[in-house]
Amino acid sequence: YRYRDEENIVAELQMLHDDFGLTKVVFLDDIFTVNRKRQFRLTKKIKERGLQNKMTFTFQGRGDNLKMDLARELYSAGFKTCLFGIETGSEEMMKTIDKGETVAELEEGIRVAKEVGMHVAGTYIFGLPGDTHEQRLESIRASERLGLNSVRYNNATPYPGTVLYKTAVEQGRLYNPGGMYENFLAVSAITENPFK
Repeated sequence: YRYRDEENIVAELQMLHDDFGLTKVVFLDDIFTVNRKRQFRLTKKIKERGLQNKMTFTFQGRGDNLKMDLARELYSAGFKTCLFGIETGSEEMMKTIDKGETVAELEEGIRVAKEVGMHVAGTYIFGLPGDTHEQRLESIRASERLGLNSVRYNNATPYPGTVLYKTAVEQGRLYNPGGMYENFLAVSAITENPFK
């Protein structure tokens, strides 16, 4: 895991605001909240430049490491939206995909983010190996129960080099893979029609 220096990030945010007039930035880092000390250093530098009054930020969080103190600090530094890769509302599927966190941990992180006032978005994946209709309904019910501000349901996508890709190839489940990545989109399906 490599990350950029906080001073470098803040200088780039300042440039995006001053030179290009940008006021909204999305941090595309799947484990943005994993290094708590780093996040507190980053928020301190954002506040030193007053960027929290000029810009808002979106980040990707994990339920198992977004605690109240960090959530409050992020919110006060302009981080107003948190995206959670929830994947499934089924504890059984969480174990199957080796997510490394539980549904309860995700739900607690979502509760914390909502309590501090963040807009909370979640993504789910349908079509994971062994996924059933009932488990997909569990995901839908979970998103409603959690009161997410926005939800996206993606198709399981077996990207080349992943365990899911290897499994799909071994089972003869890919019908139109194309080149290395040309047909691999989370919003389309490249697996075999289940009614074939």
